[in-house]
Amino acid sequence: MKRLARAVGVTDAALYNHFGSKREILEALYEERGFYHGIGVLEHLTSGRPLERQLVLTALASADLWAQNSDFLRIVFSEVLAGDRSARELHGRIMDRWHAGMRRLLSLYAAQGTLEVDDVERSSGALVRLLLGTMVEKLLAEPASDGALPFSHAEFRQELAETVAAFSRSLSPASPAGTLSASQEGS
Repeated sequence: MKRLARAVGVTDAALYNHFGSKREILEALYEERGFYHGIGVLEHLTSGRPLERQLVLTALASADLWAQNSDFLRIVFSEVLAGDRSARELHGRIMDRWHAGMRRLLSLYAAQGTLEVDDVERSSGALVRLLLGTMVEKLLAEPASDGALPFSHAEFRQELAETVAAFSRSLSPASPAGTLSASQEGS
């Protein structure tokens, strides 16, 4: 709370004059910083684009959100790792919505036959973990508060797009059993 208060230029006691609890402060910050909006967008995406393109765009939109919130993410993760109950619960709610949004999106593509229906749960979970792991790895590798936005670097964005594109290609439906692909038929 002291770090948060210092970051906004007030005392930690002054924060509590405006908010009833740490939970209220964190909820307001998640809202103000665009996390609820970002999850809301994910929850309403359609399957109008090719799957690979949609997943890459979704990953890059996530990177934009992370870029705008690097210091906030460091604080939240520190609080979660330190065992703060409010931070852990709110982070859990964000993660639950992120997983549900990805599951819903991939279900739309499964309904079109773009990926196997049985793979939706596994694949959506794997994609969220891939994105979260990528974000945490970058946060840990970059010094805090140096003014740089590590998720905005062109190299990072290109690598993220290539990784998510490769993941997306791994989701294409398997050939039906007993059916040879064109390359197998020629062998």
